[in-house]
Amino acid sequence: MSKRSTPPPPNPRRKASQLLQRVLKDEAFTNRLLDTLHQQQGWKKEDIGLITQLIYGVLRHLYELDNLLEQTARKGLRSLDPSILAPLRIAIFEMLYLDRIPERASVSEAVKIVKKQKGPKVANLVNAILRRIQREKESLCQHENIKDPLKRLQVQTSHPHWLIKRYIKQMGEERAHKRLLINNQQPPLTLRVQSAWGSVQDLQALLNKKDIESQPTVFSPDGLRVSSSLSIGKWLKKYPKAFIVQDEAAQLLAHWLAPQEGEHILDICAAPGGKTTHIASLAPAAHVTALDLHPHRIELIRQNCERLGLHNVKLQVHDATMPLPPHVQTKAEDHNTLYNKILLDAPCSGLGVLRRHPEIRYNRNKEQIKELASLQRRLLDNAAAHLKDDGVLLYSVCTDTKDETTDIIESFLERHPHFVVEPGTQQERWPSLFDAHGYLWTTPEDHDMDAFFAVRLRNKRTSGE
Repeated sequence: MSKRSTPPPPNPRRKASQLLQRVLKDEAFTNRLLDTLHQQQGWKKEDIGLITQLIYGVLRHLYELDNLLEQTARKGLRSLDPSILAPLRIAIFEMLYLDRIPERASVSEAVKIVKKQKGPKVANLVNAILRRIQREKESLCQHENIKDPLKRLQVQTSHPHWLIKRYIKQMGEERAHKRLLINNQQPPLTLRVQSAWGSVQDLQALLNKKDIESQPTVFSPDGLRVSSSLSIGKWLKKYPKAFIVQDEAAQLLAHWLAPQEGEHILDICAAPGGKTTHIASLAPAAHVTALDLHPHRIELIRQNCERLGLHNVKLQVHDATMPLPPHVQTKAEDHNTLYNKILLDAPCSGLGVLRRHPEIRYNRNKEQIKELASLQRRLLDNAAAHLKDDGVLLYSVCTDTKDETTDIIESFLERHPHFVVEPGTQQERWPSLFDAHGYLWTTPEDHDMDAFFAVRLRNKRTSGE
């Protein structure tokens, strides 16, 4: 009997090419693809690390890499077979940014992948392009040769033309340039410590014993910023109730909502559950209802609640643009369809989280932002209809476009004059986060947080009005 042949080990660059193509062609989310990869057997930790670095690296420098292909492909970038772009981009990224990998290895791996996929003729073309870039990359990377300043910024920072123009109009050139650069940096890894498990200092002490650097967050009392060397999966297995991964900006919302024991609280568009679990943790005797449109997203909230040991959250699949059905209404004696507090962390363009999700910049356009703003208005109006007199409605988005922030609130206040804006005074250091209107803004360039906008609205209507 012949021995069974051992299958070859998985190739991390080939897998990175496949996933990258899905992100750019099918608009898949990088983090979800990588989460699935973590659950697959046969991958070494260092291979997954390389795949992650390659995909995010290409996405953060896509236009710069494509500019080199435009200069070196005989008939330009568009003449190339789309199926070979991913291995080409990965190899170029390695040559420009990963000094630890020999350039000849980057070229060789790309050629092997393309040869197996498309045959020797196309592989020879890939080899010729990459060898030329290897020889001439210093001259090819002279962005000063690009005369149009917006085109030059587009290549240098890998942001679409329309978004650069929007940033400059909204922030001014200097601040816009800072945002463009910081969007291509790796974001901090921030944990929210569960108070039922212990304190920020308790988790910090455990991390210190393993020589993992960490420091408490500036604005959130529950946050701990840790070095990227932390193995999240390993620590969650050992301390499942200790923390949840959540950016500091997102941690502020539950504190500003200020849930109280016994209150009926609604979290709209709640998945994956970071804010839901925070609300439920701050007020364990509150009655929290979490809605989301998709069953698989509700499942994510359920898993987080179970892991953290939270039992005061009711979950429901529901389209939040529609009136709430009876089976998700609260059981309060009076106004039993109404809530004391509502959090609407609305679906948005996501332009405030480009450090975490660099692919978003390539999948968004101005028309989509208008469509999202229309959805946000409908969600906000519906939320207001389910709020008690003197109740609180907190609206937030992880973006800072005018269409999705101030325009939304100004039009809402015109339609609902009995609502007023309440500025935040919960924390000593918070005043610097607010503008003159009482709106909360966080930015990566000022606070090293995701760019968030939030506003706390009080329903001043009294019964009978």
